[in-house]
Amino acid sequence: MSMPKPIRPLRGALDAVVAMPGSKSITNRALILAALSAGDCTLTGALFSDDSEHLRESLQSLGFGVQADPQEASVRIAGAAGRVPNPAAELFVGLSGTAARFLPALCSLG
Repeated sequence: MSMPKPIRPLRGALDAVVAMPGSKSITNRALILAALSAGDCTLTGALFSDDSEHLRESLQSLGFGVQADPQEASVRIAGAAGRVPNPAAELFVGLSGTAARFLPALCSLG
């Protein structure tokens, strides 16, 4: 059995940087907003998860330009000014509830 180690109080100011992972919820909402924009948008600090991957792939199927860079945690979307380039695409969202709720509304814009 190991002995507990004492916790010593800091003797000065703490200087640190903490990188927080992206948020699935915010990433998916930002992807939809970027697709609705009139022009290119670059999202930084994006979370790369199954849900956001399904949404990115769905946006590509709908005709939006999507360039993802997992190493930089960034996604570039070519917005189509409130229209959907290919509204007849077949989409698969897996278990992504956010994508399942947001994509039908996006597709209704045609």
